[in-house]
Amino acid sequence: MKKTTAVALLVAVALILLATSCNSQPPAQREYEGLQPDQWAGYGFPAFVVEALRNTPTGAIAGVGFSDMGNITADRAIATTVARADISRQLVVVVMDMVAVHMAGMEADPDSVLVFQESITAMLSQSRLVGSAIAVEGRDGDGDYWVVVVLPAENAAAEMVAVTEAAAGVVPGSGESLR
Repeated sequence: MKKTTAVALLVAVALILLATSCNSQPPAQREYEGLQPDQWAGYGFPAFVVEALRNTPTGAIAGVGFSDMGNITADRAIATTVARADISRQLVVVVMDMVAVHMAGMEADPDSVLVFQESITAMLSQSRLVGSAIAVEGRDGDGDYWVVVVLPAENAAAEMVAVTEAAAGVVPGSGESLR
């Protein structure tokens, strides 16, 4: 019993160390969540990124990506991918909040709800984000490459509806409850 507890504790510590050491986002990108655009500059975002975020149209979703590989081609590809992943993550949060509110008022099988939510997460992570475009990109004073990708509100809504309807087809009975 003591060996099992010790092994479990060791695995937990190893996972925590692995998760914290492999974080590829700069501190500025991890800490900006929940801040207003006028506060982002104090967290290491370059002025051109802050300006692009301030100028994001209402309802649009903006994602920020960062890379410091030192190769312009690799930096652009990585930063754009990170920005698009940021948009997907934001879409998942919005959809999950809507599903949680909707499901709270009805009796639903918890396992079906979990499968439905996992389906949404998987589908949004593979989403093409049709209509998204790079709003601004460039290097900051330290040579780090930054990209801001914007997904217009109407395209974000279309992505959420399409994914929700597709996920409803995965879980029998969930489609009727969402319409």
